[in-house]
Amino acid sequence: MRILTLSVLAVIAVAIPLAPARAQYGIGGDCNLPAPPPIDLDLRFPDPRCDAWLLATDFLSLQIGSAVPLVSSQGPTGPSIDRAHAGDHNEPGLRATLGRSWGCGIIWEATYFGLNTWSQTDTVFGDSVNQTFLVTSPNLIIDDIIGGFDDFITFRYRSQLHNAELNRRRVRVVSECWSLSTLFGTRYIHFSEDLFMRGEDITFSAFEELTGRSRNDMIGGQLGIRAVRHWAWWQARVGAKAGLFANLWEQRLFDEGDAGTGGGPSGVLQDVDEHGCSVAALLEMDASLSYKLRENLFLRGGYQLTYLVG
Repeated sequence: MRILTLSVLAVIAVAIPLAPARAQYGIGGDCNLPAPPPIDLDLRFPDPRCDAWLLATDFLSLQIGSAVPLVSSQGPTGPSIDRAHAGDHNEPGLRATLGRSWGCGIIWEATYFGLNTWSQTDTVFGDSVNQTFLVTSPNLIIDDIIGGFDDFITFRYRSQLHNAELNRRRVRVVSECWSLSTLFGTRYIHFSEDLFMRGEDITFSAFEELTGRSRNDMIGGQLGIRAVRHWAWWQARVGAKAGLFANLWEQRLFDEGDAGTGGGPSGVLQDVDEHGCSVAALLEMDASLSYKLRENLFLRGGYQLTYLVG
């Protein structure tokens, strides 16, 4: 079972209203909104206009992660000296949302965000002279037999992520400054990984080389909630989503190696070609603070955490 954690930092966003207002805004009150605030469709209610379009774009910094390191080096006792995680660096991405209000408080919105490629190459070295620390990986076999590679383990990792959603959102005005919205919809997530690893040991003349590829196509339904607080030129919002998905997955793995004088297997260690369908679950939480710079431009800083198991 693969556990994926995706963090998203929105650094700037642009909102473009695609339809003119049919009436003046009248939120008023303590919110002190002097003009129509095109920050989010949630801010447009109460509003006499019931038919509107909105296009919003976020420039993102994305990072994927797993709790288990891909490679680590460790001495006979004590904690790990060096660790390497797959995808533990940030990459730029883009999120686009197209929304349409079909009636007061009802919004249909389509969202896409993703990243074509995470690419990472890393090497963790051991100590082949003094044997003070050795290198291991949970994906390899020979290192368990000989106690770890004393020379190095190197890896190349690539992954792709694509996310598309279609949601129906219902916005309810709680007070002059607060709104609460609920949503339900369908979501598609594509996540694929390619991995190459090689470990070498000088003492036992051992090596291992692994090539793996996995693909996950998940589609299912989700529910969500969002609370928005708006005042003057500022907006704060928090939200959460949860969903269940059918995951069509496939995995290809080829692993070969030689334990050398350490005593153990040699040749092909693993040869896997599998595919199937399983259930995946998603939990997503986000929080952001926005400031309106001008009519169609605002700055938003926020954090989104997506936890995906399947």
